[in-house]
Amino acid sequence: MINNVKAKKILPATLILCLLCALAAGCSGSTGSVEGVDVDFVRMGATVAQVEFYYLLASSGDYIGKTIRASGEYFSMFIPDYGREFHYVTVVVGDAFCCPSEGFEIRFNQGSASYGHFPAQNTMIEVVGVLGRYDEFGQGFLYLAIDEIIILS
Repeated sequence: MINNVKAKKILPATLILCLLCALAAGCSGSTGSVEGVDVDFVRMGATVAQVEFYYLLASSGDYIGKTIRASGEYFSMFIPDYGREFHYVTVVVGDAFCCPSEGFEIRFNQGSASYGHFPAQNTMIEVVGVLGRYDEFGQGFLYLAIDEIIILS
């Protein structure tokens, strides 16, 4: 009983502390690093990026249509159930013991000069795109609509 009471007090305090740290670090809104970017994961520290990313997932409606800058490792995978290949950039890098790596699905805007040209797997990239949402097979997905991929390595 004592452990349960302590857990009930510690968990909310921990969540509040994380949110206060994120707000103090300026995780929401414009970071001012790139003109026209609303959320800049490139300029955030790992902890702030993780908090911001999970907040984005929990309240994605607040982010739809916002411009997001992200960098990380590019990877793609073919998912047979959907019959197509998905392309991603990692944003939050997890470890084997704690959290999985998280990222954004990326899609080129129609008519962009780079349309359909993706780098090799595991290439470090940077993208700037507008967050969008689509529904497929009764499930909602978020993606970044991009014009180009900048190769970092």
